[in-house]
Parts: sequence; C-alpha cells; structure tokens
Amino acid sequence: MIRCLLIICVALGSATAAAEERADLEHRATLLQKHRQRLEQRLEEQVSRVRRLKAQPAGVGRDYQLKTALQTSQQLAERLTRLQARIRTTLSQLVAAYDRAIAG
Repeated sequence: MIRCLLIICVALGSATAAAEERADLEHRATLLQKHRQRLEQRLEEQVSRVRRLKAQPAGVGRDYQLKTALQTSQQLAERLTRLQARIRTTLSQLVAAYDRAIAG
C-alpha cells in the first residue's frame, strides 16, 4: 500500500514538473515571438530610412548616414536570424514536452 502511494506521489510530481516545464517553454516562446515582432518593426523602419537616404542627392553627410543605416539594418537582420533560431529551438522543445506528456 505504501509502495503504491509512493509511486503515485512520484508520478504526480513528475506530471507537475512536466506541466511547469511546458508552461515555462510556452512563456519563453511567447516572449521570443514578441521580441521578434519588435525587431521586425525596427528593421522595417530602418529599411524605410535607407530608402529615404538613397533618394537624397549624394554627398558626404548623406553617404555617411546611409553607410550607418545599412550597417544597422544588417545588424538587425542578423539579430533576427539568431532570434528565429532560438524560437525554433524553443518550439521544438515545447513539441517534445507535449509529445512526452501525450506518451505518458
């Protein structure tokens, strides 16, 4: 009888830990996706700035601003690429956690 109770307690503890893991992964995925949206918006704004600068007559000041804007755009794009990889990893972990829950 005590052994059965211990097994049930262990199973419940594992289920609770698994549920907490899934909740944590869901929260993390949500935060990462919101961050991605903010970065995408910043990149769109930067691309608009680059277009405006390209439309201006060439000159030392404009060329410097354009170079800086292009570098910023590249950095934002790289950050988005890394962030998307983190999102994919987190979502894969979440799918695996749900698969384990279904199998259990």
